[in-house]
Amino acid sequence: MSEWKSTTLKEMLLIIESGSRPKGGVRIGENNKGIPSYGGENISMNGEMLYDKVRTVPTEFALGMTKGILDDKDVLINKDGANTGKTAIYNRPVGEKISTINEHLFRLRCKHGIADQEFLFHYLNSEYGKKQILLLITGSAQPGLNSKFTEFVKIELPPLPEQKKIAEILSRIDNLIKNIKLKIKKLEKLKIALINNLIQKGIKNYVFKDSELGKIPNSWDIVNFKDIFSKNTYGPRFNASNYAQDGNVKTIRGTDILENLKINYEQVPLAKLDEEIISNHSLNHGDIVMITTAECGFSAVFKQQNIPYICSAYAIRLEPNKKVNSNYCAYFLQSEIAKRQIQKFVRKGTVSNLPGSDVMKIRIPLPTIEEQNQIVSALEAIEELIKDSGSKLKVNLLLKNSLSQDLLSGHKRVNV
Repeated sequence: MSEWKSTTLKEMLLIIESGSRPKGGVRIGENNKGIPSYGGENISMNGEMLYDKVRTVPTEFALGMTKGILDDKDVLINKDGANTGKTAIYNRPVGEKISTINEHLFRLRCKHGIADQEFLFHYLNSEYGKKQILLLITGSAQPGLNSKFTEFVKIELPPLPEQKKIAEILSRIDNLIKNIKLKIKKLEKLKIALINNLIQKGIKNYVFKDSELGKIPNSWDIVNFKDIFSKNTYGPRFNASNYAQDGNVKTIRGTDILENLKINYEQVPLAKLDEEIISNHSLNHGDIVMITTAECGFSAVFKQQNIPYICSAYAIRLEPNKKVNSNYCAYFLQSEIAKRQIQKFVRKGTVSNLPGSDVMKIRIPLPTIEEQNQIVSALEAIEELIKDSGSKLKVNLLLKNSLSQDLLSGHKRVNV
């Protein structure tokens, strides 16, 4: 590392500046006129640029700006607000000839021949950079960075060819991570499309009948939840003092229910409750837990055995009878048909509430158990693909973190 140089961000930079904007502004989706004006909302928490919703400023205003005009590969950092310190690199979209930043971002440009823009981004977005920036944020009510923060961010700077190689390696992993995320997003959309399609139209060719739920196969019934759930009970009410490390029951809260119809069993807390309460409220394998406040209708299937669990007082336990596969019902609750019904029953207020009596009025298309099982199998196949992609995403995120630490510190060198 003898050729590496200890320096500061200030010594590396040619430009650090903010932009501006007139009062008001329009979204590109609403009015294609004007020049893009990027702000803090266009930087994600993990350092990605978000190009889909960009505000604009009038062309004449942008052409009159003396600061804040973007160049390709500028490094952007959020300078104030709750997410101060978020960093991204601007890659000019095709067709975007001129673009600007507003007053909430810093634009960073390195001195030519001294530092590489992509290397700078990876450094500031690494744990090394984030920790230093976090310590330099001032203010509590309105946290922020002033331009002098660059004097105090220390960087071990390799020669320019090695910077470019390091940046190339880390950018390659970033692109892989981005592609995996896009695949997961597409699979999630496919799953929801399949839910709506299979539940409304079945998995075979049918003569359809019109119903209050739309077109469904002629042979299917439409029933109420009260016809397919033998029990529906709220969880017991208890306070924070009941939670205990030596508790005798695990309690499922709304925050423990995940988007993939599953429950985060690792996070559920223990509570110490009366044995009679536990006996009356214990969940059985296959029960559906549905949130009835705030995120009304959000549901998951309980899949534990021989372990005492109960749901909180802000959720309802639905015990299915032999007419329904609980997984089919949980998938149904993700469909547009179900969501429209639930919204009709939700009582708005300071906190939204879905009464248990109304939950039992929800109408559901009901094929035979055999067809329900086939529908569930088709949807679970998509979920397996999502799970597999999620595992690959975790591996690559860990790899990125490990490589960032090794390459940006010089613990591992690259061949140039």
